[in-house]
Amino acid sequence: MALTPLDILQKQFGPARKGGYEGEEVQRFLDEVREAWEGSLKENQRLRDELRAVDTAVETLRAEQDEIRQTLLLARRMALDLENTARREADVVVGEARLEAERILAAAHEERRVL
Repeated sequence: MALTPLDILQKQFGPARKGGYEGEEVQRFLDEVREAWEGSLKENQRLRDELRAVDTAVETLRAEQDEIRQTLLLARRMALDLENTARREADVVVGEARLEAERILAAAHEERRVL
């Protein structure tokens, strides 16, 4: 059974017997216990609310982390694609330059042969 501050407030004791406790003293103590119990319950609820807020924030950050991770992977793929495209374009430029050099050399050999 869960004990509530109301249970403490409403607790009734039988009449004191020989060697019993002072009723007013017991009541004061029960009031102190009830107040402390209420404070603990309120703090517990506050902490639960705070924990829910933190859990929500953590979930948001995890979602953002996943988005950032996906963005970085996409950027990495794009960088590799750009690098590969640049290499292919460079190979084409070098190939064209070699062909042009061979044409120039062939023309120079032909001109030399004619002279």
